[in-house]
Amino acid sequence: MNTNKTQAEQLPQDAVSRRLFRGFSKKHNNWIYGDLIYTPSGEFRILNFTYSLSDSITETYSINEIVETKSVGQFTGVFDKKGNNIFEGDIISDIDTEITDTIVFENGCFGYLNDYGFLIPFNDINTTCVKVVGNVYEKSLLDSVS
Repeated sequence: MNTNKTQAEQLPQDAVSRRLFRGFSKKHNNWIYGDLIYTPSGEFRILNFTYSLSDSITETYSINEIVETKSVGQFTGVFDKKGNNIFEGDIISDIDTEITDTIVFENGCFGYLNDYGFLIPFNDINTTCVKVVGNVYEKSLLDSVS
C-alpha cells in the first residue's frame, strides 16, 4: 500500500462513499473521513473505523479525531467526472466553461449558488461535466497566508 496516499485514496470507492463527513485535522495535517460527532465542549470530531485484513486476521482501527469546525463538510452522494466524491464546501469547475462554484447545503439539498444567489440543486447539474478543483477550507488557508 502506498503510504503517500490520503486515507480516502486507500479505500475502495464504495467504502469512502459510506463515510458521510470529512474534516481537516491540523494535528495530522490531512483530511479525516467518517461519522461526525459534536461534543459537549463544542468541538467537532470525526469517528472512523478502518478494517485491515492481514494473514486472514481482521483488525479494526478506530480514529476519533478533532477536526477544524470550518472544514467539516458532508458527502453529497455525487461524484465528479473523475469519480471523486463531491463534498459540501468543495469548489467545482465546469470542464467546458471553466466557471467555478462552491458546493453548499441549503433548503434541504446540495447544489451551488448562482450569481443571483439562487440555489442550483444537483439534480439540475450534469456532474459528468464538472471536476473538483479545491475546497473553501484550503482556499481560506491559502488566502490567509498570502
